[in-house]
Amino acid sequence: MGLRLAGTAKQIGMSEAETLGLAAAMSALGLRAEMGGSAMSKFMTKALTEVQQGGEAASKWADIAGVSVGDLSNMMEDDFAGALQLIVKGFGEVSEEGANLDQVLRDMGINDIRMLDTIKRLSSGYGLLEQAIAMASSEWETNTALVEEAELRYGTFSSMLRMFINRLRNILKGF
Repeated sequence: MGLRLAGTAKQIGMSEAETLGLAAAMSALGLRAEMGGSAMSKFMTKALTEVQQGGEAASKWADIAGVSVGDLSNMMEDDFAGALQLIVKGFGEVSEEGANLDQVLRDMGINDIRMLDTIKRLSSGYGLLEQAIAMASSEWETNTALVEEAELRYGTFSSMLRMFINRLRNILKGF
């Protein structure tokens, strides 16, 4: 799933961790990579393009997110994952209030069956989306810190000497 999302996610400014969090949430909601990844990439591109262009379409996106067009536009540039979470949560709230989510999505020009299914599943589990992105970001930072610490540890002369001796022993065992 992550590979299907990676190209679009990188271009719109999502981090690797946010992309993996989105992929994890989508997988947990039963979306298959072939369908969900492509549909979500189209959805994110459509949302960003329409908000950047302004006008009536941008107003619809902002209404769903519960913010002004300007705020949504700025958020999409600075924190696309956060903006996406607001939009998905907004769709979830529309559905919880009893509105026909399918019709709301179609009114916004989202007619592709895969996009409809993807957004409906995500909006029904928007809490999972928020949790997955937060967890992925947190764990990414932890892993990065561990890698940096390991690089420092393995970079010392004594560590390099020990690794050399261990390699030499492994080579000599073969004789």
